[in-house]
Amino acid sequence: MTKLAEGKRYFGGANQWEIDSDQAVNGLDVYVWSASGVRTSFVARNAVRPGVWSCVDIDLNQAVSGRLTVTLDGVGVASATGNFTSSPPYSALYLWGSSATTYFDDVSVKMT
Repeated sequence: MTKLAEGKRYFGGANQWEIDSDQAVNGLDVYVWSASGVRTSFVARNAVRPGVWSCVDIDLNQAVSGRLTVTLDGVGVASATGNFTSSPPYSALYLWGSSATTYFDDVSVKMT
């Protein structure tokens, strides 16, 4: 597995979500942490085609009745509901290019 991106709280560094590339299943491993620190994980198998650019969208609603949705090239690949409140809230995006074949383009963050 290769870590691709993670969202954290800036102060304290606690994870909010993480996405890893999983070459063994041509997919993504997705993790999201609840307000109490409980981790939920998903595997999106056969979702990534090697050598092809992909677009990943992470939507995290940090509410008591919150929701995380992950889409890959416009198709939903993972979702979870739960208490995703955090103090302080999500504030830091980390991108990991840990190999010569990992590239990022057109990265944007929208906080609402």
